[in-house]
Amino acid sequence: MTTESDVAYAHQPGGLLKDKVAVITGVGAAGTIGAVTAAIFVQEGARVLAADISGAQKETALSLGPAAAPFQVDITREEDVETMFAHAVETFGRVDILVNVAGNPGGRRGPEVTVEEFESLTTVHLLGTLLTNKHAVRVMAPAGGGAIVNFSSAASFNIDERISMAYSAAKSGVNSLTKSVAVLQGAQGIRANAVAPSHQASRSARRISECRPRP
Repeated sequence: MTTESDVAYAHQPGGLLKDKVAVITGVGAAGTIGAVTAAIFVQEGARVLAADISGAQKETALSLGPAAAPFQVDITREEDVETMFAHAVETFGRVDILVNVAGNPGGRRGPEVTVEEFESLTTVHLLGTLLTNKHAVRVMAPAGGGAIVNFSSAASFNIDERISMAYSAAKSGVNSLTKSVAVLQGAQGIRANAVAPSHQASRSARRISECRPRP
């Protein structure tokens, strides 16, 4: 398990993403994966649209300086997502990178999972990924391409007694969707990859870790 203070660089930060424009979702409070990702992107020279549903993106973007701008978005609403990319283009001129971190934890394990929990998890993780990728492609393709990074989870490969099977299924869908985008949009110069982190030192991860496996 890593914390923000554990992040180490193999090079001197300041240039890997020089002049690139990134839309990053899930940029909530300080210390979250999205917020740390946004901070690293800014350190590497990118300009960032820091998007989240919580409202915390405003303070996070402010802490990152003029290279970051906040945006309120519900990634399950297509009109929100379309407006987010239009705002990024209006603010920064283009979009080179999408990092799709936004998600929600939760859901009971095994047969205790409810339809409402399944719909919530699949709507945010799977539909949200579909919509953000769809509209990223729409702005990247005419500009010659770009890069998409979708956040999946280690739970999509390895089942954990503490993790809802609905969450695992939703993240498995993210893997498949990412492969489809990579294959279908590669000819347009768009790369798509998924990363699958395990437990992080976040509030939601601590809640999961505190749960005792049920027989």
